[in-house]
Amino acid sequence: MTPAPLSGDRATRKVRHWAEASRLGRLRHVESATPNGPAWAVTAALVLLAPVASLLDGEPVIAATLLVSVGAVLGLLLWFLGSEKLLVLDGGIVVGSFAPFLRPTVIPWSGLDARTVTAVVGNQRTIGLLLADRGVGGASRTVLWSRRPVTFIAVSPLVARHAWAQRQPVDLATAPGFDLWVFSTRRPSRQEPLVRALAAAMHDARVPGADAVVAHALPPRRLRSTVEDADHLGIPERFRRAPLRRA
Repeated sequence: MTPAPLSGDRATRKVRHWAEASRLGRLRHVESATPNGPAWAVTAALVLLAPVASLLDGEPVIAATLLVSVGAVLGLLLWFLGSEKLLVLDGGIVVGSFAPFLRPTVIPWSGLDARTVTAVVGNQRTIGLLLADRGVGGASRTVLWSRRPVTFIAVSPLVARHAWAQRQPVDLATAPGFDLWVFSTRRPSRQEPLVRALAAAMHDARVPGADAVVAHALPPRRLRSTVEDADHLGIPERFRRAPLRRA
């Protein structure tokens, strides 16, 4: 049987490098959190704002200088913020920033709870309202222009990186640390393809709970900071805000 072709976004050189370095088998899907239309529009407006003010004051040289400098700074910032990716491979995922000098995290299926994969509608603040004393961390791969993340419970970034570096197996059931992972897709239409790519890869790898992923994750759930929302995301009791704990 011929394997399905690579889906999602383009596999860049760094993506191919990490797919091979991950030791998780064939690359199946690439999901990128690149800026969408509104993000580019806001950036363009910010780039033009300061030069326009200088032009109104009759300072064309200053306006040109501001246009170049502000454009360069915001362009670099947008490039780094938009370098978040999630790679789906036969044996697990690679998730994190693919910006220069940064490294993503390798998580085999044994380090991820398939039953908790879900697509939601909400930003980092919305999700943060479900959590107790937990802000943005290494497991929150969010971008400012998206309210459409896919979340799951998996081993913490520190545990995953140590296991990968030492070539040690990792098991979510016995891992010393785990976290709620949040990956922002760049637009609403990208949530379903990512969920289905995860479900298909986990099904082929016979990961427990894989057959129920699509039914649990789709359609995307709008978060409203309720006990039911915390249950749906699979957030452990001790990670929740006190009002959302059942015990």
